[in-house]
Order: sequence, then C-alpha cells, then structure tokens
Amino acid sequence: MKRFFTISAIILLAATGNILTAQNCDTLSVKLRSFGATKLGPTIVLNWVTIREYDNKGFDIERRVGDRPWEPIGFVNTQAPKGCSTTELFYSHTDHINLKDFIQYRLKHVDMKGNFEYSEIQIVKYEPYDAITIFPNPTTDNVNIAFADQRMQYDVRVYNEGGQMIDKWHNCKATLTIGNLRPGIYI
Repeated sequence: MKRFFTISAIILLAATGNILTAQNCDTLSVKLRSFGATKLGPTIVLNWVTIREYDNKGFDIERRVGDRPWEPIGFVNTQAPKGCSTTELFYSHTDHINLKDFIQYRLKHVDMKGNFEYSEIQIVKYEPYDAITIFPNPTTDNVNIAFADQRMQYDVRVYNEGGQMIDKWHNCKATLTIGNLRPGIYI
C-alpha cells in the first residue's frame, strides 16, 4: 500500500547563512566544499569547489526539468594532476536553458575506474514572487523544497492538522525525507 502525504503549507524561519552546499561527501574520493546553482539572465551557472580529489576523472553534470527524468548535459574534467589533489579546485559550468519550470542539478563524480557517486541536488526555480514551492505534492517518501532565495538557510517545521509540531529540520537542504510520517495533511 502506497502512503501519500499532502503538504498544504510550510512555516520557515530564516537564518543567515551561505548557499546550500553539498556536504556529507566523506565517503567519496572527491570531497566537495560547496556546490551551487545560480540563475543569471537566461542561463544557470553551476559552481562547485573540491577540497580533496583522489583518483578523480571528472564530473558528469545532470539536469532534471520538472518531474522529467534526469539527463546528462555536460562533463567537466578534473583539474587535479593525475586525478589527485589536496588543495581547493574551482569548477564552473553554464547551462543555457531558459524554461519557466523547476530545474534540478546534480554532479555525478566519476573516478578513474568508472565508479560514481552523486552530489546533493541544487534547485533553481523561476517564480521569484513565490517564497517557497513544495513538490511533488502529494508525495510518499521525500519532498523537495525550492526556496526563492537559495543563498539563505532555513529552519523547517512540520505540524499536523491539530497544530502539533511533528518534525523539524535545521539549516534545511532542498530534499526532506518524510517517509516516517503517517499519511495525512501537514502544515
């Protein structure tokens, strides 16, 4: 039996901070310090910084528009000599896309043996007048949150219909796992 959740609203408490970054990459042979996506006119610029690379071939860049499947849009070779570095390396990729939809990006780190791991997902949205957008809604296990200002970090609290706080996240990332919630309507 599939469990569905409907989220009618979400309360955000803004806290100062940096662009949402890909952290928790300790298991990779590449350690990211940051990964961000910024809309600049009709293009989206992806920037990321590594602080360690070992046996790295490079990065496949993947894009997902709306709820369509992920698609590769480019490859950036490592800057590390022979795939190895313990210094900061700065990368960038420009995506020439101008769609009025949610666009998600992720990096697929590929090592010299062909093994790969994914970074966290960055979301770009085109409706700056909306403070947040939640999708898919309804959902079963995960919910994505697209913030109008992704340079900020947010605290997210989920309440049940009776007004009781059910769960909270500090310095929220773009995807929340809500599979532990019972089916229902949440605010």
